[in-house]
Amino acid sequence: VVPLATPGHGILSWSIAKHLGQVGSLEVIDALSVSGRLPGRDVPSGGQVSARITNITLRPGVAIPSGPILVVDALYGTGWSMTVAAALLRDAGATQVLPLVVQQFP
Repeated sequence: VVPLATPGHGILSWSIAKHLGQVGSLEVIDALSVSGRLPGRDVPSGGQVSARITNITLRPGVAIPSGPILVVDALYGTGWSMTVAAALLRDAGATQVLPLVVQQFP
């Protein structure tokens, strides 16, 4: 289980990830770092992707298991944060990345 702690909702993402880890006897991995501010939903896709590629990174030295990874995010708006996170985790060796979001905006 990997929390995606986006600004303003990181505590909720971490709480859910920790609970899932406890209930399911799953490892919770602090693999992703989110820095800076992410643009609002009114910014075009190019700007969304550029900001997230810059601001969402894989923590150095974190070992990603080769099996499936469940990524937990509190909010899902444009989908770009989850897309970038999934690409980073796949590049690091995860065979599958499964998203879990609490609330999706239209």
